[in-house]
Amino acid sequence: VVDTLRADRLGVYGSALSTPNMDRLAARGVTFAKAYSHIPITGPSHASLFTSTIPAGHGVHNNGQILSDSIPTLAELLRDDGRNTAGVVSLGVLKGRFGHGRGFDIYRDEFRYDWMKNAAEVNEEVIDLLDGGLPEPYFLWVHYSDPHEPYTPPGFDYPRIALELNGEACGELAAGGRGIGLDLELVPGRNTLRLSEAAPDRRRLFRMRSLRVEDPEIQVRHGEGWKTNEVRFGKEQFMTRFPAVLELVNPAGAPRRVELELAVKEVLSREDIRVGYDREVEYVDREIGRLLDFMEGRGLLANTLVVLLSDHGESLGDHGEKLHGLFVYEATQRVPLIASLPGS
Repeated sequence: VVDTLRADRLGVYGSALSTPNMDRLAARGVTFAKAYSHIPITGPSHASLFTSTIPAGHGVHNNGQILSDSIPTLAELLRDDGRNTAGVVSLGVLKGRFGHGRGFDIYRDEFRYDWMKNAAEVNEEVIDLLDGGLPEPYFLWVHYSDPHEPYTPPGFDYPRIALELNGEACGELAAGGRGIGLDLELVPGRNTLRLSEAAPDRRRLFRMRSLRVEDPEIQVRHGEGWKTNEVRFGKEQFMTRFPAVLELVNPAGAPRRVELELAVKEVLSREDIRVGYDREVEYVDREIGRLLDFMEGRGLLANTLVVLLSDHGESLGDHGEKLHGLFVYEATQRVPLIASLPGS
Protein backbone atom coordinates (compact mmCIF):
# COMPACT_ATOMS: atom_id res chain seq x y z
CA VAL A 1 0.00 0.00 0.00
CA VAL A 2 1.34 3.42 -0.99
CA ASP A 3 -0.53 5.81 1.29
CA THR A 4 -2.09 8.92 -0.25
CA LEU A 5 -1.31 7.91 -3.85
CA ARG A 6 -3.55 9.34 -6.57
CA ALA A 7 -4.15 7.02 -9.51
CA ASP A 8 -3.38 9.77 -12.01
CA ARG A 9 0.22 10.01 -10.77
CA LEU A 10 1.29 6.62 -12.20
CA GLY A 11 2.55 6.20 -15.74
CA VAL A 12 0.21 3.30 -16.36
CA TYR A 13 -2.70 5.63 -15.52
CA GLY A 14 -1.48 8.30 -17.94
CA SER A 15 0.94 10.36 -15.84
CA ALA A 16 4.15 11.87 -17.20
CA LEU A 17 5.91 11.19 -13.86
CA SER A 18 8.63 8.54 -13.78
CA THR A 19 7.09 5.47 -12.10
CA PRO A 20 8.78 2.59 -13.97
CA ASN A 21 8.65 0.12 -11.09
CA MET A 22 4.95 0.41 -10.35
CA ASP A 23 4.38 0.38 -14.11
CA ARG A 24 6.35 -2.87 -14.50
CA LEU A 25 4.00 -4.51 -12.00
CA ALA A 26 1.14 -3.42 -14.25
CA ALA A 27 2.94 -4.77 -17.34
CA ARG A 28 2.99 -8.29 -15.85
CA GLY A 29 -0.43 -8.23 -14.25
CA VAL A 30 -3.90 -6.72 -14.16
CA THR A 31 -4.58 -2.98 -13.84
CA PHE A 32 -7.97 -1.84 -12.57
CA ALA A 33 -9.02 1.29 -14.44
CA LYS A 34 -11.51 2.46 -11.83
CA ALA A 35 -10.79 1.54 -8.22
CA TYR A 36 -12.12 3.69 -5.39
CA SER A 37 -11.43 4.12 -1.69
CA HIS A 38 -14.36 4.20 0.72
CA ILE A 39 -13.03 7.14 2.74
CA PRO A 40 -10.10 9.61 2.42
CA ILE A 41 -8.65 8.85 5.88
CA THR A 42 -5.89 6.29 6.50
CA GLY A 43 -7.16 4.37 9.52
CA PRO A 44 -10.75 3.85 8.38
CA SER A 45 -9.68 3.07 4.81
CA HIS A 46 -7.30 0.33 5.95
CA ALA A 47 -10.00 -1.03 8.23
CA SER A 48 -12.18 -1.38 5.13
CA LEU A 49 -9.33 -2.89 3.14
CA PHE A 50 -8.66 -5.62 5.71
CA THR A 51 -12.29 -6.42 6.62
CA SER A 52 -14.12 -5.98 3.29
CA THR A 53 -16.66 -3.78 5.05
CA ILE A 54 -17.41 -0.07 4.72
CA PRO A 55 -16.89 2.39 7.64
CA ALA A 56 -20.57 2.22 8.55
CA GLY A 57 -20.05 -1.52 9.04
CA HIS A 58 -16.70 -1.70 10.86
CA GLY A 59 -17.27 1.48 12.89
CA VAL A 60 -13.90 3.17 12.28
CA HIS A 61 -14.62 6.69 11.02
CA ASN A 62 -11.42 8.52 11.91
CA ASN A 63 -7.78 7.94 12.81
CA GLY A 64 -7.27 6.87 16.41
CA GLN A 65 -10.45 4.80 16.62
CA ILE A 66 -10.00 1.10 17.34
CA LEU A 67 -11.10 -1.61 14.92
CA SER A 68 -13.35 -4.04 16.77
CA ASP A 69 -11.95 -7.54 17.23
CA SER A 70 -15.41 -8.93 16.45
CA ILE A 71 -14.79 -8.47 12.71
CA PRO A 72 -12.37 -10.97 11.12
CA THR A 73 -9.47 -9.51 9.13
CA LEU A 74 -7.67 -10.66 6.01
CA ALA A 75 -4.49 -11.26 8.03
CA GLU A 76 -6.36 -13.49 10.50
CA LEU A 77 -7.92 -15.54 7.72
CA LEU A 78 -4.60 -16.04 5.93
CA ARG A 79 -2.79 -16.86 9.17
CA ASP A 80 -5.45 -19.45 10.04
CA ASP A 81 -4.99 -20.86 6.53
CA GLY A 82 -1.34 -21.61 7.32
CA ARG A 83 0.50 -18.54 6.12
CA ASN A 84 3.13 -16.64 8.10
CA THR A 85 1.88 -13.08 8.37
CA ALA A 86 3.91 -9.89 8.74
CA GLY A 87 3.31 -6.17 8.39
CA VAL A 88 5.59 -3.13 8.28
CA VAL A 89 3.78 0.20 8.58
CA SER A 90 5.08 3.74 8.14
CA LEU A 91 2.42 5.86 9.89
CA GLY A 92 1.56 5.83 13.57
CA VAL A 93 -2.18 5.85 12.91
CA LEU A 94 -1.73 2.21 11.83
CA LYS A 95 -0.11 1.09 15.08
CA GLY A 96 -1.24 -2.27 16.35
CA ARG A 97 -3.01 -0.80 19.36
CA PHE A 98 -5.65 0.61 16.99
CA GLY A 99 -6.50 -2.92 15.84
CA HIS A 100 -4.62 -2.85 12.53
CA GLY A 101 -2.03 -5.39 13.69
CA ARG A 102 -4.56 -8.11 14.41
CA GLY A 103 -3.73 -11.35 12.62
CA PHE A 104 -0.06 -10.56 12.05
CA ASP A 105 2.58 -12.83 13.56
CA ILE A 106 5.09 -10.00 13.12
CA TYR A 107 4.02 -6.35 13.14
CA ARG A 108 6.66 -3.62 12.84
CA ASP A 109 5.04 -0.41 14.09
CA GLU A 110 7.75 1.25 16.18
CA PHE A 111 8.71 4.88 15.54
CA ARG A 112 11.57 6.87 16.98
CA TYR A 113 10.16 10.38 16.96
CA ASP A 114 7.38 11.37 14.64
CA TRP A 115 5.09 8.44 13.87
CA MET A 116 6.46 8.24 10.35
CA LYS A 117 9.10 6.29 8.39
CA ASN A 118 10.28 6.97 4.86
CA ALA A 119 10.37 4.28 2.19
CA ALA A 120 14.05 3.50 2.69
CA GLU A 121 13.47 2.90 6.41
CA VAL A 122 10.50 0.65 5.61
CA ASN A 123 12.55 -1.32 3.08
CA GLU A 124 15.29 -2.00 5.60
CA GLU A 125 12.76 -3.71 7.85
CA VAL A 126 11.04 -5.54 4.99
CA ILE A 127 14.29 -6.84 3.49
CA ASP A 128 15.34 -8.00 6.95
CA LEU A 129 12.13 -10.03 7.17
CA LEU A 130 12.50 -11.52 3.70
CA ASP A 131 16.16 -12.32 4.36
CA GLY A 132 15.31 -15.28 6.54
CA GLY A 133 12.88 -13.94 9.08
CA LEU A 134 9.64 -14.75 7.29
CA PRO A 135 9.31 -18.40 6.17
CA GLU A 136 7.14 -19.27 3.18
CA PRO A 137 4.27 -19.38 2.61
CA TYR A 138 3.70 -15.82 3.74
CA PHE A 139 1.41 -12.82 3.57
CA LEU A 140 3.38 -9.57 3.82
CA TRP A 141 1.84 -6.11 4.09
CA VAL A 142 4.28 -3.33 3.19
CA HIS A 143 3.02 0.19 3.89
CA TYR A 144 4.76 3.25 2.40
CA SER A 145 3.56 6.76 3.19
CA ASP A 146 5.95 9.01 1.28
CA PRO A 147 3.34 10.80 -0.89
CA HIS A 148 1.70 11.80 2.41
CA GLU A 149 2.28 15.27 3.83
CA PRO A 150 4.79 16.65 5.00
CA TYR A 151 6.50 15.84 1.63
CA THR A 152 10.17 15.24 2.40
CA PRO A 153 11.64 13.51 -0.67
CA PRO A 154 15.43 13.39 -1.02
CA GLY A 155 16.75 16.67 -2.39
CA PHE A 156 13.69 18.72 -1.41
CA ASP A 157 15.44 21.43 0.60
CA TYR A 158 13.59 23.07 3.45
CA PRO A 159 14.82 26.09 5.44
CA ARG A 160 17.18 25.28 8.33
CA ILE A 161 16.15 26.36 11.82
CA ALA A 162 18.87 27.13 14.38
CA LEU A 163 18.17 26.29 18.03
CA GLU A 164 19.54 28.03 21.12
CA LEU A 165 18.86 26.98 24.71
CA ASN A 166 19.36 29.84 27.16
CA GLY A 167 21.59 31.60 24.65
CA GLU A 168 23.75 28.58 23.77
CA ALA A 169 23.54 26.80 20.41
CA CYS A 170 22.05 23.32 20.89
CA GLY A 171 21.20 22.06 17.40
CA GLU A 172 19.48 22.60 14.08
CA LEU A 173 16.54 21.10 12.24
CA ALA A 174 15.06 21.24 8.77
CA ALA A 175 11.58 22.78 8.58
CA GLY A 176 10.25 19.85 6.57
CA GLY A 177 7.94 18.46 9.22
CA ARG A 178 9.98 15.44 10.28
CA GLY A 179 10.75 15.24 13.99
CA ILE A 180 14.10 15.33 15.76
CA GLY A 181 15.02 14.57 19.37
CA LEU A 182 17.00 17.06 21.44
CA ASP A 183 18.80 15.98 24.60
CA LEU A 184 18.57 19.09 26.78
CA GLU A 185 19.73 19.97 30.27
CA LEU A 186 17.23 22.34 31.88
CA VAL A 187 18.22 24.57 34.76
CA PRO A 188 15.70 25.07 37.57
CA GLY A 189 12.91 27.45 36.64
CA ARG A 190 12.33 28.98 33.20
CA ASN A 191 14.42 27.89 30.20
CA THR A 192 14.25 29.62 26.82
CA LEU A 193 14.56 27.69 23.55
CA ARG A 194 14.95 30.16 20.69
CA LEU A 195 14.24 29.12 17.10
CA SER A 196 15.47 31.23 14.20
CA GLU A 197 15.99 30.79 10.47
CA ALA A 198 19.58 30.19 9.43
CA ALA A 199 18.83 32.23 6.27
CA PRO A 200 15.97 34.53 7.29
CA ASP A 201 13.12 35.22 4.87
CA ARG A 202 10.15 37.00 6.41
CA ARG A 203 7.88 35.84 3.59
CA ARG A 204 7.99 32.26 4.88
CA LEU A 205 5.40 30.99 7.33
CA PHE A 206 5.96 27.97 9.59
CA ARG A 207 3.75 25.65 11.61
CA MET A 208 4.62 23.73 14.76
CA ARG A 209 3.94 20.12 13.77
CA SER A 210 4.89 18.35 16.99
CA LEU A 211 6.22 19.34 20.40
CA ARG A 212 6.57 16.82 23.18
CA VAL A 213 8.61 16.16 26.33
CA GLU A 214 8.48 12.71 27.90
CA ASP A 215 8.88 14.14 31.42
CA PRO A 216 5.35 15.02 32.67
CA GLU A 217 6.71 17.52 35.20
CA ILE A 218 8.28 19.76 32.56
CA GLN A 219 5.95 22.50 31.34
CA VAL A 220 6.27 23.56 27.70
CA ARG A 221 4.76 26.83 26.48
CA HIS A 222 4.70 28.74 23.22
CA GLY A 223 6.25 32.11 23.95
CA GLU A 224 7.12 35.17 21.90
CA GLY A 225 6.69 34.95 18.12
CA TRP A 226 3.90 32.35 17.93
CA LYS A 227 0.35 32.98 16.76
CA THR A 228 -2.53 30.55 17.05
CA ASN A 229 -4.55 29.55 14.04
CA GLU A 230 -7.89 28.10 15.06
CA VAL A 231 -9.02 25.38 12.71
CA ARG A 232 -12.56 24.15 12.30
CA PHE A 233 -11.53 20.50 12.29
CA GLY A 234 -8.75 19.27 14.56
CA LYS A 235 -6.67 21.01 17.20
CA GLU A 236 -5.42 24.58 17.35
CA GLN A 237 -2.26 25.22 15.33
CA PHE A 238 0.71 27.38 16.29
CA MET A 239 2.19 29.44 13.44
CA THR A 240 5.19 31.76 13.23
CA ARG A 241 7.53 33.76 11.09
CA PHE A 242 10.79 33.14 12.92
CA PRO A 243 12.36 34.03 15.29
CA ALA A 244 10.16 32.52 18.00
CA VAL A 245 10.59 31.22 21.53
CA LEU A 246 9.55 28.11 23.42
CA GLU A 247 9.58 28.14 27.22
CA LEU A 248 10.46 25.00 29.17
CA VAL A 249 9.86 25.24 32.91
CA ASN A 250 11.75 22.89 35.22
CA PRO A 251 9.94 22.90 38.61
CA ALA A 252 12.70 20.91 40.34
CA GLY A 253 15.40 22.51 42.43
CA ALA A 254 18.19 20.94 40.37
CA PRO A 255 19.12 20.67 36.67
CA ARG A 256 17.17 18.05 34.75
CA ARG A 257 17.96 16.23 31.50
CA VAL A 258 15.02 15.76 29.16
CA GLU A 259 14.45 14.70 25.57
CA LEU A 260 12.40 17.15 23.57
CA GLU A 261 10.73 15.97 20.36
CA LEU A 262 10.32 18.82 17.93
CA ALA A 263 9.07 19.17 14.35
CA VAL A 264 8.48 22.37 12.40
CA LYS A 265 6.92 22.59 8.94
CA GLU A 266 7.19 25.34 6.35
CA VAL A 267 3.72 26.20 5.02
CA LEU A 268 3.96 25.47 1.30
CA SER A 269 2.14 27.09 -1.59
CA ARG A 270 -0.14 25.00 -3.79
CA GLU A 271 2.59 24.87 -6.45
CA ASP A 272 5.25 23.71 -3.96
CA ILE A 273 2.86 21.09 -2.57
CA ARG A 274 2.40 19.62 -6.04
CA VAL A 275 6.16 19.59 -6.69
CA GLY A 276 6.88 17.94 -3.34
CA TYR A 277 4.11 15.40 -3.81
CA ASP A 278 5.27 14.41 -7.30
CA ARG A 279 8.86 14.00 -6.12
CA GLU A 280 7.62 11.78 -3.30
CA VAL A 281 5.76 9.58 -5.79
CA GLU A 282 8.93 9.14 -7.87
CA TYR A 283 10.97 8.48 -4.72
CA VAL A 284 8.64 5.76 -3.43
CA ASP A 285 8.64 4.20 -6.90
CA ARG A 286 12.44 3.91 -6.75
CA GLU A 287 12.21 2.24 -3.34
CA ILE A 288 9.53 -0.16 -4.59
CA GLY A 289 11.94 -1.00 -7.39
CA ARG A 290 14.66 -1.71 -4.80
CA LEU A 291 12.35 -4.13 -2.99
CA LEU A 292 11.24 -5.83 -6.21
CA ASP A 293 14.86 -6.22 -7.33
CA PHE A 294 15.74 -7.82 -4.00
CA MET A 295 12.81 -10.23 -4.26
CA GLU A 296 13.67 -11.09 -7.85
CA GLY A 297 17.28 -11.74 -6.89
CA ARG A 298 16.10 -14.20 -4.24
CA GLY A 299 13.68 -15.91 -6.62
CA LEU A 300 10.68 -14.73 -4.59
CA LEU A 301 8.77 -12.97 -7.38
CA ALA A 302 8.38 -16.22 -9.30
CA ASN A 303 5.78 -17.46 -6.83
CA THR A 304 4.43 -14.26 -5.26
CA LEU A 305 1.24 -12.38 -6.01
CA VAL A 306 2.00 -8.67 -5.62
CA VAL A 307 -0.96 -6.33 -5.12
CA LEU A 308 -0.30 -2.58 -5.27
CA LEU A 309 -2.93 -0.07 -4.17
CA SER A 310 -3.55 3.02 -2.06
CA ASP A 311 -5.88 3.89 0.79
CA HIS A 312 -6.82 7.26 -0.75
CA GLY A 313 -5.37 10.08 -2.85
CA GLU A 314 -4.52 13.74 -2.26
CA SER A 315 -6.40 16.87 -3.35
CA LEU A 316 -3.31 19.00 -4.11
CA GLY A 317 -5.45 22.11 -4.26
CA ASP A 318 -8.27 20.66 -6.34
CA HIS A 319 -11.68 21.96 -5.19
CA GLY A 320 -9.93 24.21 -2.67
CA GLU A 321 -8.56 21.36 -0.54
CA LYS A 322 -4.77 21.04 -0.18
CA LEU A 323 -4.54 17.61 1.43
CA HIS A 324 -7.30 15.05 2.18
CA GLY A 325 -9.88 14.13 4.77
CA LEU A 326 -12.85 16.36 3.99
CA PHE A 327 -13.96 15.98 0.37
CA VAL A 328 -14.72 12.88 -1.70
CA TYR A 329 -13.85 13.91 -5.25
CA GLU A 330 -11.84 11.69 -7.60
CA ALA A 331 -8.60 13.35 -6.48
CA THR A 332 -8.85 11.60 -3.11
CA GLN A 333 -11.08 8.61 -3.91
CA ARG A 334 -9.73 7.15 -7.16
CA VAL A 335 -6.72 5.00 -6.35
CA PRO A 336 -4.41 2.68 -8.27
CA LEU A 337 -5.04 -1.06 -8.02
CA ILE A 338 -2.66 -3.47 -9.70
CA ALA A 339 -2.44 -7.25 -9.24
CA SER A 340 0.82 -8.67 -10.58
CA LEU A 341 0.62 -12.41 -11.21
CA PRO A 342 3.62 -14.65 -11.82
CA GLY A 343 3.56 -16.12 -15.29
CA SER A 344 0.39 -14.31 -16.28
